[in-house]
Amino acid sequence: MASTLMPCVDSIKRQSYADIEIVIVNDGSKDNTVSICDDIVKKYSDVIVIHQENKGQATARKIGFEHSHGQWIAFVDADDTLPEDALSTLLKATENKENISVDVVFGGGESIDREGLVDIADFRHLAVRSEGAIGMVWGCLFRRSILKPYLFQLPEGIVNGEDYIFWLRLVFSTDKPIMVIKENIYNKGRATISNSFIWTADYCYRLNKLREESIPAEVRQEYMSDMISDRKANLFAVAMHSDRKEWKNSDYYKDLVTDMAANNLSFTNKESFYLSLPSRRLRRFYSFLSEKLQEYRQR
Repeated sequence: MASTLMPCVDSIKRQSYADIEIVIVNDGSKDNTVSICDDIVKKYSDVIVIHQENKGQATARKIGFEHSHGQWIAFVDADDTLPEDALSTLLKATENKENISVDVVFGGGESIDREGLVDIADFRHLAVRSEGAIGMVWGCLFRRSILKPYLFQLPEGIVNGEDYIFWLRLVFSTDKPIMVIKENIYNKGRATISNSFIWTADYCYRLNKLREESIPAEVRQEYMSDMISDRKANLFAVAMHSDRKEWKNSDYYKDLVTDMAANNLSFTNKESFYLSLPSRRLRRFYSFLSEKLQEYRQR
């Protein structure tokens, strides 16, 4: 978003850690982003700006990464900002008392029940289940050497869940533990694709094939229950916006039910009740009530 780009860059320039490089990728914006980028370069002559035709977030991050030079890489969306000590906090977390090397600092620790060094085997299970903010590229620090082109390469049309696929490929590309921190190191803006994205069974089917391909075949069964957990969550999103006949006759639903049966897993009573509701309106209302009830219990 053009209106948020300058505040975003300003927040990065105000970082207490000063030895940073900023690369902006304008991914075919149709608003006045080009002129805002010009203003940014006038204000900060060391900022690198790249303009390209719209190719999606994953490709934009890949292009930005390829034009960078630092040992550590952080991604920031244009509508977000960083607290003043964000980068110094992330960099400090790359060092630990155990003197164990890490390739990733996960800055969304408040969204999961882990902190400090998390064994990569445990974190892989969390990533496959898409726990908390895992699956969001922002708010993290990545060692340059593990960011291979493969992590960013996605088929045309994958516009939501691409960060999730990035994470799956990432956690199976390193054997080092993940450093999880709970400090506030990222201020998320309001503009996100996920807020307006409408899930369909066909889209989930494509995403699941990418999910399966991202996990090495020889260990895939080990993560089957985790995959099923996230696939169920995707199905519930589909059911909110699609007629029951449509999603129940889809390959996505049939594959999910088959895998659940093969692994002795089933829908809970609550999940079965939700899926049995005869209309999208009722399913949306039920989901709304469940959300509000959960918020009330967390008070």
